Amino acid sequence: MLRFVVIYRPPNSSLTNFFADFSEYYETLILKSGHLIITGDFNIHVDILSDPVVEEFKDPLQSFGLSQHVISPTHRQGHTLDLVITQIDDTLSLERLYVKDSCLSDHNAVHFFLPHDNRPLSAKPVSIQYRKYKSINYSIFTEDVKNSRLFKHDLLSTSELVDLYDEEITSIIQKHAPLVVRKINTNQKKPWFNDKYEMRAKQDERQKGDGGRHNL
Repeated sequence: MLRFVVIYRPPNSSLTNFFADFSEYYETLILKSGHLIITGDFNIHVDILSDPVVEEFKDPLQSFGLSQHVISPTHRQGHTLDLVITQIDDTLSLERLYVKDSCLSDHNAVHFFLPHDNRPLSAKPVSIQYRKYKSINYSIFTEDVKNSRLFKHDLLSTSELVDLYDEEITSIIQKHAPLVVRKINTNQKKPWFNDKYEMRAKQDERQKGDGGRHNL
């Protein structure tokens, strides 16, 4: 099964709300089996790596095990706004992804090919990891940060402060949004490809081998 999700974020909409909604929506998607492709106009300049917004956008992608494939400009002003996202550990592979001027819009068209196989697929369980950031009580979270060792340490070097920050914040996040590990089946038998269609496909193959003669 292939789940194809198309997203459009209006350019003037709230990024904070979008990031929260996107994370919450994806939490529901990863619990479902099958391949997943997320695409659309995100109106985020992902080509500007130094932009804090881009960093904030990439964090949940990494947390959810997602990979963004478009690296060429998709807008006339030279930025990459239109994205194609898949799961890193998915067996589905995109082929020949390229960007081409559509001549119809200020956005270019993103093209890619998907491998097509009519054979039934056997279930292949994979492990996914994610955190439910939406469930965090930020008042309690803030208090835990204030009461952490970050505010109770002696003079430390820069390197020691970085290590302390990483250790404390990781521990607090784990407390409020524990890492969830689930196993899902990325490949399942296509529900429409039953014995009837399989028999017809074999008949078609035999007829092609006989010179393409069909009884119409």
